[in-house]
Amino acid sequence: MKRVFQFTTALLITSLTFSACQQTLSEPQKEAIEKELLEFTNDIMDRFNNRDTATVYTYYTDDFTLLSRGLNKITDQDSWEKMKASAKQYIATRAKTIYEIQNPWVEVYSRNTANICYNYTRTVSFENGVSHTSRSASTWTVVKREGEWKIKHAHLSDGKEAYRAVEGEKVWVLLNKVAADKREVFEKFMHEAFFEKVLEEEELYRLVKNNTRILHPSIANEDGTYTYVFIMDPLIPGYDYGIMHHLIKVYGEEEAQEKIKMFTESLIEPQTLIVLEQTVY
Repeated sequence: MKRVFQFTTALLITSLTFSACQQTLSEPQKEAIEKELLEFTNDIMDRFNNRDTATVYTYYTDDFTLLSRGLNKITDQDSWEKMKASAKQYIATRAKTIYEIQNPWVEVYSRNTANICYNYTRTVSFENGVSHTSRSASTWTVVKREGEWKIKHAHLSDGKEAYRAVEGEKVWVLLNKVAADKREVFEKFMHEAFFEKVLEEEELYRLVKNNTRILHPSIANEDGTYTYVFIMDPLIPGYDYGIMHHLIKVYGEEEAQEKIKMFTESLIEPQTLIVLEQTVY
């Protein structure tokens, strides 16, 4: 008798659990939730575009988690609070930034759980007239708590490939032929004196840094030199890619003159510039 009771109880629990998980929805119910969540998504993006940080983070759960570019992640409340504080400060002071959602769709799993998936563009416009648009994608897992939808988890697919040129945009390739005994000096200048120092000073420079790649040679040229390649992908129209004025701004005239020698005296000939245009492929 005891075994029959245990079996019956287990069967009842299983049945109730299965029924609760299913929460079968009719098509009209699903469509209503989809419409509600698309409005929810657009509202959040509007608040980001208007720098409304006082409201925008109320759309997230306290136990929100994140996986984003470079495997950056948030898995606990402490790191989430730190990220919010940092983001609020950045959003308040950054250049005008507009997010535009494209091709959104909603996957409804129950009355209280869904995924919102979308592509989006992020256009940054600076006071000097320079602007740039990057393309990314995201998935939100949303839950309904106390009658309100909240973002529980986000996955941002915005790796560096998101910054590559699209059809019609220009790409620069710069070839730098460096003497064999100057490789260490050249690399120290590019990585430490310029990219890690100069291109961290202002938001526009950080954007350029995201769009620029440095490729190191794996073998020597036939004449014993080494060719380093810079790729500006895409080229940002209106931006001055010259090195010297950026060095002066960070180091001052005198020290900048010394820094630039690390670069110019490493080259055995002037840089070679190749200007390309991205195709549809």
